[in-house]
Amino acid sequence: MKIKINLFQKLFLYSISLIILIFFISFSMTKIIIDKHYITNKEKKIMDISDNVKKLSVDFDILDNYIEEIKNKQGIYIELLQPVTTTIYSNENKFSSYDSLNEGFQIIDNNENSVTLLVFKEILPSGYVIIISTSITLFSNFKEEFLYISLITFFISLIIGIILSHIFSRRLTGNIKKINNLTKEISQLNFKEKLNINSNDEIESLSKNINSMSFILEKSINNLKNFVSNASHELKTPISVINLYSQRLLSDDLDSLQRKKYYKTILKESNAMNELIQNLLLLTKLDVTSQNENLNYCDLNSIVHKSIEKYEFLELEKDICYSLELTPKKIFINENLFQIVVDNLIQNALKYSPDNSCISIKISDTHFIIINDIVGEIQDKKQLFQPFYRENSNVSGYGLGLSIIKSILELYNFKYSIKTEKNYFIFEIDILMT
Repeated sequence: MKIKINLFQKLFLYSISLIILIFFISFSMTKIIIDKHYITNKEKKIMDISDNVKKLSVDFDILDNYIEEIKNKQGIYIELLQPVTTTIYSNENKFSSYDSLNEGFQIIDNNENSVTLLVFKEILPSGYVIIISTSITLFSNFKEEFLYISLITFFISLIIGIILSHIFSRRLTGNIKKINNLTKEISQLNFKEKLNINSNDEIESLSKNINSMSFILEKSINNLKNFVSNASHELKTPISVINLYSQRLLSDDLDSLQRKKYYKTILKESNAMNELIQNLLLLTKLDVTSQNENLNYCDLNSIVHKSIEKYEFLELEKDICYSLELTPKKIFINENLFQIVVDNLIQNALKYSPDNSCISIKISDTHFIIINDIVGEIQDKKQLFQPFYRENSNVSGYGLGLSIIKSILELYNFKYSIKTEKNYFIFEIDILMT
């Protein structure tokens, strides 16, 4: 069976493993390098001393003082021998004979007094021999002490590391646990809880994004519930009427005029249902429509004239006139979708304008504006864009027009606004960007 290890345990184990690994790498490298580093430094010092001895060999009094000073300060012994190996200047004769020594550096173990020496021999062109030696026994003892102290330091560091790793891992996984619990709540459509993490890192950024996601999801789901509820309500009425009239048509006691009346009612309600369903499908489609889909330069004046012709029956029915101020203007957009925007704006203007009024349509280089008369005041302009909201319930329709307009304009990043001045309703679109 696979053993499950939680994130806290993983982080804790990784942290401790990393501390141990770093120590062993450091310990091993130190053990390997320390001898070489120490010997190299000593050799460099001895080479400098050898150069100084060569320079000072012209004056034996000065040389003698220098040799004594080096011995006392650095523990390095210097001997200068004649070609016959007779000692001229010597602080201490370390060997009975130097003939067996090779030129250069060598390490010699003196078994008599358990001393290990680093010895340098150089034969000068004049025949003199320089012998420089220093004990490295003390360093060997120091190295053992150093490695021993390193082990003690490691165990102390390990204990501190365990404590700090535990605190760090607990804190980090605590925040992740909060996020995990909240996402479980969100998956169950519970949006009441919010994250409050102040870690000043990616975890805090993630928590803020999750809070934002939760808010948007809650809002979207509530809107969807309201939308479905309103759509069901709007569909319920025509379906009930169609069902009732269909049952009535099954009766044998209806004359031809009554049957024709019922058929007309069923046709009217089915057309209304078809319009509602088409609008609902359009709203759904707009949620997944690409901004760059089917774009081309469209003549805005042509779009306006098409809409006016389409709703000519409403214009004649209410005896409404148009006041047009149309500057030639082309916009880069999906023509079919912008035609829907203009269609809905003109249809709404015709529906909500009183009889014998006038609708003003203006197109400039920067704005597209529709102005129509209204009766009374609009209480909440933002509500107008909500699906199925109707300011005047006596006007036919389902209240989806402005929702569709809003979705299309926001899809293409158009700025728009609604204003009411006296008894005028003004819808303005900023088309400068196109």
